[in-house]
Amino acid sequence: MADIWDQLALQIKDWGREIGFNQIGIADIDLNHTKDHYLEWIKQGFHGEMHYMVKHGSRRYQPAELVPNTIRIITARLNYLPPQLSPPLSQFRNYFRGWSKSFHFSICFRP
Repeated sequence: MADIWDQLALQIKDWGREIGFNQIGIADIDLNHTKDHYLEWIKQGFHGEMHYMVKHGSRRYQPAELVPNTIRIITARLNYLPPQLSPPLSQFRNYFRGWSKSFHFSICFRP
């Protein structure tokens, strides 16, 4: 059975690259190991003005609360700048974060 899921994961990653994403990730939804770190991060105020992170906090480490019956999380990464324009981003990380708009999409498949 694992071979079928591994093949499907490879196919999803291939499809993602075919339509132009730079990277596709597939993760399990068991994020309970992140709960304590997340709650401390919120307590320290690192969420800034992102008040939704407090209001809907448990959805950050329990994805099935966000979309019931979730079994995997698929993420797609798309570079903001073309490679020929990209400097070493580590030195400009905060600049680019503030300069560019962040896009988040949720795609839900229902039987």
